[in-house]
Amino acid sequence: MRAMYFFTGMADVAAATGNEELKKTLGRLWENVTKKRMYVTGGIGSQGDGERFTIDYDLPNDTCYTETCAAIGLAMWSLRMLALDPRAEYADIMERALYNNVLSGISEDGEHYFYVNPLMVKPDAAHFRRDHEDVETSRVKWFPCACCPPNVIRTLTGLGQYIYTQRDRRVYQHLYIGNETEIGDIRISCSTGMPWEGSASIRVSGEKPFELALRVPGYAKNLYLRVNGVPASPAIENGYAILPLKDGDAVEVRFEMPPQVLAANPRVTEDCGKACLVRGPLVYCAEEADNGPLLQDFRLDPSLGVEIQPSDLFGGIDLLRVRGTRTADTGDERLYLPYGETERKPAEMTLVPYFLWNNRGEGEMTVWMQAR
Repeated sequence: MRAMYFFTGMADVAAATGNEELKKTLGRLWENVTKKRMYVTGGIGSQGDGERFTIDYDLPNDTCYTETCAAIGLAMWSLRMLALDPRAEYADIMERALYNNVLSGISEDGEHYFYVNPLMVKPDAAHFRRDHEDVETSRVKWFPCACCPPNVIRTLTGLGQYIYTQRDRRVYQHLYIGNETEIGDIRISCSTGMPWEGSASIRVSGEKPFELALRVPGYAKNLYLRVNGVPASPAIENGYAILPLKDGDAVEVRFEMPPQVLAANPRVTEDCGKACLVRGPLVYCAEEADNGPLLQDFRLDPSLGVEIQPSDLFGGIDLLRVRGTRTADTGDERLYLPYGETERKPAEMTLVPYFLWNNRGEGEMTVWMQAR
């Protein structure tokens, strides 16, 4: 968290002074943090001791720290990087952190919080292992060091600051979040189907023409834009579609968000031979509430596809369903046995968005699954 706040301040200084060496240093820091030391959920800080980074690619899932405040700091830093140099890759990371590691820090009822946001939990072991002493297996009402609860509330109530930045008569829209805003004489209204559907309807007004730069998310497929009902093919600059607009114009944005099966770099030893599921900005996880215990025994078969399943859970969300195999339960309690002696049977796994985990009681959870 402290590093993120420091880097955020560095970016503010670079923007105010134009210091090119500072900008280059920020670029190198960004590359290292987001491409070698960041969890797929946008979480950062793999070790509780010192609340810190360790080394490149050291990303344990069950003992990680991934503090809620650190992810908020990453989003703050991302926004400053966008102000320095509007590039969609910064907004992609900002969105990943906000929708996953930040949102997981607060319960659905808004009254319970996570300080630490692990990517794997086995409660019966976590309650007894010293290396899990920083990990809560359920959200709690408060903490002795209570930085995260007010910080996540502050972030959610101030979410509007993350949607847009401005450069002269060009407004950059980084996030497709429903909003109404005024930026000088420019007024923008956006309604959206995100994060469940890649769609947004945008209306603008202003005294003079301006440019709206719409982010093309890294996960978006088959982007389709219309202005006043007419298909548009704008120039793409650093991941943003540049649309010249005037008072009263209406923009329609559409893109597909197919589920993706991701693998980690083999240098991330904890994730070797594993896969995880993402769709759009959301990382998904499996919970015991849907799949029973022993989640780590499931072996995903990506060749069998991923099904998007609408659900009434949590007021209406999209689940993901995947197929693979699990060990057949024969009642055999031997600790070790010859490899291949156990039978595996076809199985399915239901996954929920990571930010919603642990809203249905304590139980096992995992983001990364064994894969064939």
